Amino acid sequence: MDKEIVREVANQQGRLNCIFDERSFDSGMEFQNSIEEKLALSKAFIFFATRDSLDSHWCNFELNQVFYSKLKGALKRSIVFILNDEVEVGELPSWLISAYVSGKVTYELKR
Repeated sequence: MDKEIVREVANQQGRLNCIFDERSFDSGMEFQNSIEEKLALSKAFIFFATRDSLDSHWCNFELNQVFYSKLKGALKRSIVFILNDEVEVGELPSWLISAYVSGKVTYELKR
């Protein structure tokens, strides 16, 4: 639901630096396995928190995978940006609250 901002950040970071679902994960039956494999390779995780992302089955699946990666010591850094006023810091998973970047995040999509 929030792909525009995530896509823009991913594009600005470049393909080699960013794993983004629509260009990195396999589709169809292998989608879940693809998420697991790509997240296992990641050293950093950025989560763009909105009501839609917190309510999304797939975002929650990714958050769980990232949590396990963090527990294993594979994940070195997490960053959370809350993109709108619909989400409070306390609604983030408890392990992710310390990764919250405070302040209002504004963005402008290039057209």
